[in-house]
Amino acid sequence: MPDQTLTVARSNMPLLTRWGATPEADLVFRSLAEFGPQAAAELSRSLGLPGRRVRTALDELAEAGAVRRTPVTEGTGQVWSVEAPKAAVDRLRQRQQAAAQDMLRVRRRLATLADLGHDCQPDPAQAGMMRPLYGLARARARLAELVAQTRSEHISMHPEPAFSTTVVQAAAPLNRSLMARRLTVLTLGVPARAGDTTAAHTSELVSGGLRYQELPALPTKLQIFDRQTVLLPIDPDELARGMVEIFAPSTVHGLVTWFLSWWERSRPPRAGLANGVELTAREQAIVTLLAAGHTDSSASAELGLSLRTVGYAIRALMDRYGVENRFQLGLLLGAAGTWANKTDDHQEQA
Repeated sequence: MPDQTLTVARSNMPLLTRWGATPEADLVFRSLAEFGPQAAAELSRSLGLPGRRVRTALDELAEAGAVRRTPVTEGTGQVWSVEAPKAAVDRLRQRQQAAAQDMLRVRRRLATLADLGHDCQPDPAQAGMMRPLYGLARARARLAELVAQTRSEHISMHPEPAFSTTVVQAAAPLNRSLMARRLTVLTLGVPARAGDTTAAHTSELVSGGLRYQELPALPTKLQIFDRQTVLLPIDPDELARGMVEIFAPSTVHGLVTWFLSWWERSRPPRAGLANGVELTAREQAIVTLLAAGHTDSSASAELGLSLRTVGYAIRALMDRYGVENRFQLGLLLGAAGTWANKTDDHQEQA
């Protein structure tokens, strides 16, 4: 049996995990710092890590500005090299400080849910049971892991009225994996608008057992796995920043209860909404004036209609699309983005 030796890195560098890096990222960085530029495949072999975990670690380091990718002169491949260790540590330290601010903002968002009657604040003993996953690559890698580990239930909330083909293609394998295992899958969405490419994929999932319902508008993106782990956006207005993983039991329980309260108010999508909201010429004229700031009285005078006709038209729209008030109707019309869809109006009477 050949002798086995232990190569000890000589770099006098602090552990990157101290500044929020994952253990894999720390190992990859140390290997590059000690042995020079390497391709991802080389790192995988030398560290004994699966290629997927090496790529995720490299994406994490690149997002933090700790490594850079360089094309190989004599070929089409690429190698990775480190920035100066001190500069990398400084960037990671700055990112950890930013992470503390991000976590504070997330806790404040969770506190707003408590104001609505759902206690989602972490118990003091569980305050550290949440962590940021910066960048799309790291967030998607963790999402894939959680989907693979899910054994009974996946619930999610998606406030986006349209998804690109790229996003649908990336999500499709994970969604199909959930459905193939016959798990309970509850998904809340909003009415689709022009440009959305999810219709065929959603129909496929529904035929496989997905329970999909809609509301005119939803407050945040959210995924919950087996009622044990939650993924929330770090910044709802900038999803590319990544996600927050929450595994504090008290917070997860609060978010599950909060989600189910929205689910109880939701309804299956109506066939009429699949092709957009359709307004008659009269309905379009009325809602356009009301959206511009007219009252029912001034809109009726502008259009030469009775005040009762204007009120009836708005009430009919609310009943048609299953909303409870004018605010919800406005959200639905805005999300649908199809106000110009007209139907024949010649039979309506004032």
